[in-house]
Amino acid sequence: VEPSYEARAKVWIMSPKPTNGPQPTGPIRAEELLPQSSWAELFQSFAITDSVVAKRGLAATPEDAKDRPAFMRFATSERPIIGDYSLRVDAKGQRYTLTRKADGTVVDTGTVGDSIGRTVGFRWAPTPQMLKPGRTYNFNVVTPRDASTALLAKLKPPPAVAPNSNFMNVTLVDNDAVEAAATLNTWLTEFDSTALWLKRRNVSEYSKLLEVQRQYANDKLKDAELRLEGFRTRTITMPSEATIVTPGLQETRDPVFRSFFEKKLESSDLRQYADALARAMTAGPAAPEAISAIPGLLTQAGAKDLSILLDELTKRQGELRDAQKVYTDEFSKVKDLQKQIADLRARAIPAAARNFLAQLRSRENSLNAQLAATSEEIRTIPTRSIEEQRLRREQAMYEGMYTNLSARYADARLAESSAMPDITILDRAAPANGVVTFRDLKIIGTAILIALGLGLGLSVMLDRLDHKFRHLAQVNADLGLAVLGTVPQIAQPPRRAKPEDAAEVIESFRGIRLRLQYAYSANQPLVCGVTSPEQGDGKSLVASNLALAFAEAGYRTLLIDADTRRGSLHDVFGAQRRPGLIEVLSGEVTRAEVMHPTTQERLSLLPCGGRRTTNPELIASPALPRLLSELVGEFSVIIVDGPPLSAGENTLMILRHSKTDMRMAKTKLALLRRLPLRTVGVVLNDVKAMGDYKYYGYDTAYRALPEERAVATV
Repeated sequence: VEPSYEARAKVWIMSPKPTNGPQPTGPIRAEELLPQSSWAELFQSFAITDSVVAKRGLAATPEDAKDRPAFMRFATSERPIIGDYSLRVDAKGQRYTLTRKADGTVVDTGTVGDSIGRTVGFRWAPTPQMLKPGRTYNFNVVTPRDASTALLAKLKPPPAVAPNSNFMNVTLVDNDAVEAAATLNTWLTEFDSTALWLKRRNVSEYSKLLEVQRQYANDKLKDAELRLEGFRTRTITMPSEATIVTPGLQETRDPVFRSFFEKKLESSDLRQYADALARAMTAGPAAPEAISAIPGLLTQAGAKDLSILLDELTKRQGELRDAQKVYTDEFSKVKDLQKQIADLRARAIPAAARNFLAQLRSRENSLNAQLAATSEEIRTIPTRSIEEQRLRREQAMYEGMYTNLSARYADARLAESSAMPDITILDRAAPANGVVTFRDLKIIGTAILIALGLGLGLSVMLDRLDHKFRHLAQVNADLGLAVLGTVPQIAQPPRRAKPEDAAEVIESFRGIRLRLQYAYSANQPLVCGVTSPEQGDGKSLVASNLALAFAEAGYRTLLIDADTRRGSLHDVFGAQRRPGLIEVLSGEVTRAEVMHPTTQERLSLLPCGGRRTTNPELIASPALPRLLSELVGEFSVIIVDGPPLSAGENTLMILRHSKTDMRMAKTKLALLRRLPLRTVGVVLNDVKAMGDYKYYGYDTAYRALPEERAVATV
């Protein structure tokens, strides 16, 4: 990791001036090219960065930063053959050899001063002074666009114009302080020249549009002058018609006649306007331009709506041209403007034109009706004066249009020659003296991030691969059962149990006993089986200690060992295994013969009996439910250590922390739910009273006083 240096610069951006429509007076000034927020986007555009890459030769990166001057003006074709290259100059400095480092292939040889690497897409011709004799230049070549992308990545942070600010700060980070400053200054120069070029092009297009309009007005003016001149020539040579109208004059001598002629002229103008408008409406998509080209049409009464829509079309077209200079046709703003223009052309303007045409026809018909009423009185009046007035008005209209457009065109040319960019480079970049980033900090930070990532990945992997019971959420989410209590870890030899540890175990089983009682009806004997998914989960431990807890609470309790394959409760209580449950179920002995007393006077034990191959059939036979129905009359609580079906309808499942496989537990629970059984809950064995488990265990800080022994048998 090499040290990095910062090159900084500051650019001032002109504030946009609020404008309401076109400038009414004074010379034309180009409006601001872009809003302030868009200058940063222009600065980072490929139109500028590609030019910087070409001028600085950034498509090639030398291994030794000192060789950078030899690669100035290094350029490539659009698709050069990228990769690592080696340029070797002979000892005399006259010949060069260009090879590809990957395979050592010679791709070009020649005389120093000629173009190098044309066969692989290079556009590079360093002077003999740039290449030192006997030197080997190793460098890497990428495409110009990739070089531009890498250059943009060195802007840290990306430049932006803050709200209510006219300044844009630019920071370029590079491993070479001098190169960073030189690259940033080239970037600023290209930014300034591009802004100026865009500004001048904007005004230039406007002046070209004015030139086209001015030439059109000039041609129309010449045609109007020729028509007026021809008419005057023809009428001045005609003999007198002995009428009250003198040929070639601009107006009649009688106000009555003048009024008639004015109406006649107005009717003729309305007809011409209506015909011209009708022809323009047949121009299809070009109808708006054709309508705008009709002289004097939009000054007529009733043309306000049409004029507003035409002005709106012109405005949207101008905005679209401005937007297309900066954005592509896929940009949302460009699409919206194109949609608005299409709607104006296809719907709004044609509808307004039809309404206006109907108004012109209606006014023409009204005037014709008035003229017809008085035509008998002035039928003998010649029409030459009417034609002359129409021609004079047409000539005056085009003369005014040409004069106005000529003045505007001159102003636009002046604005084009005096256009200035909307930006000013206040502070150019200078080589930095201090290192911005250091190797040690980057290495330490990278190591910390890698360690965190590895630790997170390892924990996720272990969680995915470990199927053992680890936390309480697995019981609630995976099994959907309630937790009746927890059994703390019990000290194993050679470790000796402490008195407080024994008290914690006893209190834990008392808590389980209370919760189990609440799960049953108080008017019925409690018969519950204790089962587990796997061997070694602590099923017998929980069953025996739970039975002791009920007996110490004053309940006549029977503990049945129904685990006929591996049952060991007889060893716990020091009793004989045979005869036992199997012998009773098979009818070999009576149940009175297999009942064994224990050290707890209210607790009796029924051992498992002999280990036979027919034991599963006996456990699943009707003999066991019949035996249990007889025993509930003698005992208040019956705890069965064995398979689920051995305990009637209620089962208690045991899960051992860090031992029980949750896949086995879910499988066994699924089997239990298919049977006519009710799983009362779960007891968590071998857990520490910490985290969520402490809410189900015994708090050693709050030891209860010893319970008084019950004096009556329930």
